[in-house]
Amino acid sequence: MYKRCAYRKVEMTIMAKKGEKIILHGRGVVGGKAEGNALVLKESLSFWSGLNPQTGTLGRDQVDPELVGKNVKGKILVYPFGKGSTAGGSVFYRCFITGNAPLAVINRRLDTVVANAVIATNTPTVIELNQDPCQVIETGDYVKVDADKGIVEVTKKT
Repeated sequence: MYKRCAYRKVEMTIMAKKGEKIILHGRGVVGGKAEGNALVLKESLSFWSGLNPQTGTLGRDQVDPELVGKNVKGKILVYPFGKGSTAGGSVFYRCFITGNAPLAVINRRLDTVVANAVIATNTPTVIELNQDPCQVIETGDYVKVDADKGIVEVTKKT
């Protein structure tokens, strides 16, 4: 069974065991490599109202109350797509300048706000993966991103 994601077919998620590695293939937008623990949002993210650039923490405007106060600094940030105005890109840039930005970004699809932000900060970014990253990757999973090749390697925590 497939569901559509941008221009690719997306395979349905298969449950994985602790320590199992899953390889996802997508399209790199900004090249580079990064690895670290994932922070996964199931809903879209507005940098302007959802991210504090001075601390790197997610604000109360996020849909999932469990994520309020979670920090994106040093994480692989996974979420469906961005939302909001172009001013949101400046918030992401301020996170970068203050040392509070994520190491990499993984999205289902890219919007102009996120595109401007990741290009300006040279943050490795992968989109349009062959599986839905918001379902395959869980917060705390260890993720290696090779945006040059469009490859995301996920090591499951549970």
